[in-house]
Amino acid sequence: MVYLTIKKKNPPVSANRVRRFTRGVLKTLGKSHMDLSLVLTNDREIHRFNRKYLHHDRPTDVLAFNLDEGRRFSKQMVLGDIMISTERAKIYAKRFGNSFWDEVKLYIVHGILHLLGYDDHKAKDRVRMRRKEKQVLKRVKG
Repeated sequence: MVYLTIKKKNPPVSANRVRRFTRGVLKTLGKSHMDLSLVLTNDREIHRFNRKYLHHDRPTDVLAFNLDEGRRFSKQMVLGDIMISTERAKIYAKRFGNSFWDEVKLYIVHGILHLLGYDDHKAKDRVRMRRKEKQVLKRVKG
């Protein structure tokens, strides 16, 4: 199950579209049995979480909080929580020549991969993660 919270009155993307795409990503990665919480928010809120939990005093595009696959809050296992800044998505979409939706899809995949143990701090890990992002984005229609 994908638990989605959109912190905006008129979101730039439909909740159904986000849920459908996220479920497709989980299925593609063999994790359709897992629950995931996804929050679409603004720069101010993601900045607050980034500062509090990662000690980075700036907004970011996506944060992922792993709840360890061993936790159970329902019949299914909980993968974790992902926060996405829709403000960052708009800025970076324009900067990189993507659509807003393509940028959000990338952040969803990126966040899920972080929850599954992928990292992008070292160059070789970043290459591995980018390769997997492209592979998943190619397979999941959205």
